[in-house]
Amino acid sequence: MQNFANKAKGITPVQKLTEAAMMVAISVILALVAGYIPLLGMIGPLLFPLPIAILQLRHDHITAIAALAAAALISGLFLGPVAAIYLVLGYGIVGLFLGWCFRGDRSPILAMFGATILSAFSTLLGLVLSLQMAGLPMSDLMAEMYVVIDEMAAQGAAAGMTEAELFAGMTVAEVKQLMADFLPSIIITAGMMMAAASYFLFTYILRRLGFRVRKMPAFCAWHFHPYSVWFVIIGLIASTLGVRLGNDTVSLVAGNLLYAIYPLVLISGASVAWWFFKFWRVPGLYKGLTAALFILSGGFTVFLLLIIGLFDPLLDFRSRLARHPLFAAPEPKRRPDYSYRPPAERRRDPEWYADADDEAKRPVSAAEDAEEEKPQE
Repeated sequence: MQNFANKAKGITPVQKLTEAAMMVAISVILALVAGYIPLLGMIGPLLFPLPIAILQLRHDHITAIAALAAAALISGLFLGPVAAIYLVLGYGIVGLFLGWCFRGDRSPILAMFGATILSAFSTLLGLVLSLQMAGLPMSDLMAEMYVVIDEMAAQGAAAGMTEAELFAGMTVAEVKQLMADFLPSIIITAGMMMAAASYFLFTYILRRLGFRVRKMPAFCAWHFHPYSVWFVIIGLIASTLGVRLGNDTVSLVAGNLLYAIYPLVLISGASVAWWFFKFWRVPGLYKGLTAALFILSGGFTVFLLLIIGLFDPLLDFRSRLARHPLFAAPEPKRRPDYSYRPPAERRRDPEWYADADDEAKRPVSAAEDAEEEKPQE
């Protein structure tokens, strides 16, 4: 039987159309699962673009785009146009991007983080368009979030917890204002997490189907491009200008940009920290104790990892420290050799540290060596 992962060669148009129709049907079923089965509502959208990516790997980009459009149209007949637009913008575009990366054998780092960034903005765009088409203002969405916050406060009060204990020192009004100000960054972060989950799910299933997908490098080897720092610089400059000029809109846009980028910077800092553990061969027990200490320290650890992750793309701490003699990796301990060796060979060995008197360590002539190595009669 031919491997399903092989690209279709010499396939007829009828076979190509049949395969595309099968993939569209699978995508529609996954969309219906996401819409009508609550327990599987999180898995269905993640797998919705997977058949489209398989078409892209086996055939071409045009076939995949046409299949995605057909799947969105049919899904819209059952779920409505709002849900169809959200599926296409929130997940379908990410599937096309991952298929493009897998087909071109591109870097796994580019595939995952490119899909993460693309999903962040496409999810936000999909939500805005969905609300506009449904005729629902953003205030309705905020009202639903306020109801959830009030229910959390009521449950906490019933359990004997104050608002400060429940919301980390903030009141309910402050939490509502924070949610209203940074709702875009919350939506973007959720989209980024969904894209990362889609990437790992895609790679696992595609490998099981026989596709050759490049493996993600070890976490301690993750590097970000130096240009990524410019997003943070632009956000900081815009936030400062907004405060100086008294423009709340600019401050909120810059703040949402920074809060959306902070998780990526935090991952970069955590990658550098994990590299230190690997580089110095820290035992597992000490790794756990150090991680627990960092977690208990709270905000200080997050601030430290953010600083490291912000400057690592520019300075490349790992390459610099690996070449520095003060940060040289410790040599593995040499186990003593207890095997038998003739006396003459041991004296010639510069690394012989066995206990012996000065007579045994003195230089030995060639005649004495021959006399010692002569077999006894």
